[in-house]
Amino acid sequence: MRSLNFWKSLSTIAANVTVIVSLVIAVYSYRYQIDQSKREVAMEMASGMDSGEMFAAQRNISIELTKLKLGRFDMAIERSAIAGIVANMVEVSDDPAGMQQDIIAIISFFDEVAICVQSGLCDADVVAGTIGESATRYACLLLPYTREISKELLLDDLGSYLDDLIKYEENC
Repeated sequence: MRSLNFWKSLSTIAANVTVIVSLVIAVYSYRYQIDQSKREVAMEMASGMDSGEMFAAQRNISIELTKLKLGRFDMAIERSAIAGIVANMVEVSDDPAGMQQDIIAIISFFDEVAICVQSGLCDADVVAGTIGESATRYACLLLPYTREISKELLLDDLGSYLDDLIKYEENC
């Protein structure tokens, strides 16, 4: 009788340990899948930077910036002057309305990425590693201008998520 109780107790303990181990493995697998999904969404968002409309917008802005020849001064440009420089760049471009739309498209893209990170749908480390540097460069260059035009164009939150993502005040 004693031996039967021993085996019953042992099998109950083994069954409980099996259930606990299975639950731990299930939780680990679930968390891994969520993390993997966040990485995939972040990579998908980052790949949008080099396709279609975004690529064309970056190219157009790059062409206009090259015309300004800002690098020839070999000095830092004050934050307060950047909005004026970009506004002038837009005004003298071949297509001012198109240039303004390109700037809005780029800032909106990075706002979407920032919302993805803030909502927890994207992996912040993947975003920082893939497009973080570009986000910072575009934010430092374009946010002062977009802040000036956002009220006029009824785009009040334009760039606000990007501002939070890159910590504009610290990094620009």
